[in-house]
Amino acid sequence: MNKIGLFITTRSPLLLTTGPPAFNLLETMDFIPGNTIRGLLAWRYLDNNGAPEDQVFQNLFLGGTTRFGVARIRGAQVIPLSARSCKYAGGFKREGGHEMLDLLLESEEEKKCPNSKCKQAIDYFEGYYSPDTYCQEEVCTRLITRTAIDPVRGSASSSQLYSQRVIEEAQTFICTIETPEALLPELKKLLASKFTAGIGKGRSRGQGWVTVEKYEPSVFIDTSASERAKKFTNNGRQLLAVTLLSDAIFQDDYLRDCTA
Repeated sequence: MNKIGLFITTRSPLLLTTGPPAFNLLETMDFIPGNTIRGLLAWRYLDNNGAPEDQVFQNLFLGGTTRFGVARIRGAQVIPLSARSCKYAGGFKREGGHEMLDLLLESEEEKKCPNSKCKQAIDYFEGYYSPDTYCQEEVCTRLITRTAIDPVRGSASSSQLYSQRVIEEAQTFICTIETPEALLPELKKLLASKFTAGIGKGRSRGQGWVTVEKYEPSVFIDTSASERAKKFTNNGRQLLAVTLLSDAIFQDDYLRDCTA
């Protein structure tokens, strides 16, 4: 599989929702799903005089062989669900926090803050982190308040005020697309030049405009399996921690599908 990276930069407030509003508030996701990126590039193909009946369109967007990755803020990774940090001074050590620990890699004894001078209780630590700097990455959002318009009077409707939490402008999200060798030239053709597109909700109100451009993803320099295994030794036990970057379905002891 060949990899192509994408820079997606927000040029206006961006609202990506997953469900109905809670009361009068619409919350946005803090990442761009792979399906949204697939639709964005499919629109790009059709806008370049392509057609849904084309074999290239069918293979690239409907064939299932091309994987459209999730775009996260500045290419950050998800902090694992098993990560914990100090309840009172949590965070990465490089940012002044009391370090992190992973419950999967710790012994069975009671878990306390890893800072030797603190030893207070620990709590969940969630969000994103940069795998290059080991610092936390945050998505900047803000609230936009709007009101419904009365179709008869053309003015604000009574008691129909609602708010949207949106991703702010000028933030860059990075994703990686994996595609077979045969489809690589067609994908490169779509990304030959920088372009502007609309995604999410509220585009008629000026929301959801992004610029898309290609970049070369960083190359992961791998080592042998035996060398990697040596790094996962803790107190004499060999452990391997795997962080899921998307939802997964497992099977229980009775071969029934379940989530965990």
